[in-house]
Amino acid sequence: MSLLSDAEISQMRTVAADALPQSGTIYAQTWTSDGGGGGTTTWAASGTANCRIGPMSGSEREAGGRISSDADFIITFAGDTSITTNSRVVSGGG
Repeated sequence: MSLLSDAEISQMRTVAADALPQSGTIYAQTWTSDGGGGGTTTWAASGTANCRIGPMSGSEREAGGRISSDADFIITFAGDTSITTNSRVVSGGG
């Protein structure tokens, strides 16, 4: 006997999906050797996933007569999303 019915599991999945309202394209890093000891790093799209992107911190400062802003963001994905600390994410909006 299951602790939750299929309808309850479906409802929980809907709530979880609503908590990830944006989308992001995940890019994986690849290294291509040039045959002479060096190489080039390239980024290839490896997938798209629903996510939530939110600010962690931010600041503004004046530099060279212009306002410059810095911001850090946290990106939340579903637990089964294939992503590493070497990945890049480009927001698709949402």
